[in-house]
Amino acid sequence: MKRPLNSVFPVPSAAVTFPSMTVAECLQRWRALPLAERKRRRWARIPRHVAASMAFEGEPVDLGWLEELHRRLGPPGSSTHPLKP
Repeated sequence: MKRPLNSVFPVPSAAVTFPSMTVAECLQRWRALPLAERKRRRWARIPRHVAASMAFEGEPVDLGWLEELHRRLGPPGSSTHPLKP
């Protein structure tokens, strides 16, 4: 028996905390965050997104294992590739 998707991919707390926010308000709050905080939040979401994707495909993986691997790898120095001359 497969586990429900929400057992692997919990609902983000913002969706629960601010259910009455419009899309425009969410975007405004996101854009108001410092760049470093946006990068940190994006990086922190990766294990949950991978776990949800794998569960959707019928191949669930342990979220704890993904989070440990993610923690050991650490964020990249840059998410963009430098332009070559």
